[in-house]
Amino acid sequence: MSTADTNHGPTPGSTEAACPPRLAQPLREAQAHCESTGRRQAMYRVPIECAVPLLRRLIEQEGGRLATVTGIDVRDGTELIYHVCFDADHFTANLKVLVPRTTDTMESITPWLPGAEFIEREIHDLLGVKFLNHPRMERLILSDDWPEGVYPLRRGFKKEDGRPQTRNPGS
Repeated sequence: MSTADTNHGPTPGSTEAACPPRLAQPLREAQAHCESTGRRQAMYRVPIECAVPLLRRLIEQEGGRLATVTGIDVRDGTELIYHVCFDADHFTANLKVLVPRTTDTMESITPWLPGAEFIEREIHDLLGVKFLNHPRMERLILSDDWPEGVYPLRRGFKKEDGRPQTRNPGS
């Protein structure tokens, strides 16, 4: 078995990635903490204030590509997981950021990465995260008559709180 076959990325609890090595310094500088690893990927927890500068560096300087962003409602807020692929290295860095429920705000990456526009708008619609400095923070999925402040992918969502009931024209 070659060394490449046994390289599973960083050790949980570390800040350095074994694959690719050039990511160790930016991750360390951003105070990224490795939570879990897999054969060709690692999950890092990143402080919210370090997330956007780290993403920008990984994408603009280190050859990363944003695949997508996952949003998950958790007790203290919304976890955003930025999936950054390094295609030449066959490696994915998953950057987990907690957006606190007290603010529900995160700096937008759309001003410098226009392909993130619809992802951020979708997360705003469904989970309520407001992306600061987003050039077009308006509804994407939910209809214009959807109630403000009601987010269908949050834990406390109740169907009766959601979209206004439409009347059957025949009744």
